[in-house]
Amino acid sequence: MIVIGLLLVLLAVVLGVVALFGLPTGTAVAWTFLGNTVSISPVTIFFAGAAAMLALMLGLWSMSIGSKRKARQHSELRALRKEQKQRDKLETQRPVDTRTGYTDRTADLRPEDRTTGRTDDGGSSSLR
Repeated sequence: MIVIGLLLVLLAVVLGVVALFGLPTGTAVAWTFLGNTVSISPVTIFFAGAAAMLALMLGLWSMSIGSKRKARQHSELRALRKEQKQRDKLETQRPVDTRTGYTDRTADLRPEDRTTGRTDDGGSSSLR
């Protein structure tokens, strides 16, 4: 969307230059560019200016929509990365028993319960 908007803005600039240099001085305006002469009527110049304004408005609108979408995607990605980083941090804090692949439940216990081996669900855990 941003690229399309940029192209429309450039088109608006080109049409604006054509409209600016083709200001009416009579019934028809002759415009010479790179050795080529183009005869343009004042009505054509008016519509070229209107088309330039329309292209400029569409280009700016398109760039606005594209940048808002990009910003929204960026903020969602940043939130997901932050959430993943928090999950990774929690996983590194819990020791994992390499034999069973489960986390050591004694790390979640309060210090006074670690000595007795009592878990939160009322059962007992084996402390090694």
